[in-house]
Amino acid sequence: MTATEILAPFQGETIEYITPEARLYAAIAKMQASVGVAIKDTEGQIGQNRNYKYADLAAVWEAAREPLSENDLAVVQLPGMYDGHNLSLTTIIVHKDGGSLSGTMSVPVSKADAQGCGSALTYMRRYALAAALGITQEDDDGNAASDTKRDTTPRQNTPARAPQRPT
Repeated sequence: MTATEILAPFQGETIEYITPEARLYAAIAKMQASVGVAIKDTEGQIGQNRNYKYADLAAVWEAAREPLSENDLAVVQLPGMYDGHNLSLTTIIVHKDGGSLSGTMSVPVSKADAQGCGSALTYMRRYALAAALGITQEDDDGNAASDTKRDTTPRQNTPARAPQRPT
C-alpha cells in the first residue's frame, strides 16, 4: 500500500487514506517549522582555562515540548544495557495515529560507576533529542568528549603545478 491511496467505497465518493507513517512525517515537518532553538544557559568548563555555555537537556526539552504537543507527537527515550564500556539509548518519536520513528546511539562511559553512566545518558538524551527533532544548539561541549583539537590555522591558497616530466 502506498502512503496515499484514493478509495471509492460509495457511489463515487472519494476518501483519502493516509498511512500512520505519512501522518508522522507530516507532523514532524510541521513541528520542525515551528521549533525554536535551545538556549545556551548552562556553563561548563574544560580544564582550567576554557569556559563555555551550552544548552542542557532541560533547554532542549523547553524548545521541543510545545511544538511536539501542538502536532500530536511525543518522544520516548529508553536507555539500553551498559556493557562495562558503552551505554546505549534509543529515541522514539511517536504520533497519535501510531506512526513511529526510532534511532539508537551509544557512547563510551568515561567512569564505570552510576555517575559516569548518568552523565553519558544525559549527554545522549540531549544530543539525540536535538538531532531527531532538528533543534539547533552549538556543539561546544563536544570538544571535551572527543578530546581532539582542530587546526584553525588559515591556509594559503597555492596554485597547483603540473607534474614535471623526467628529462
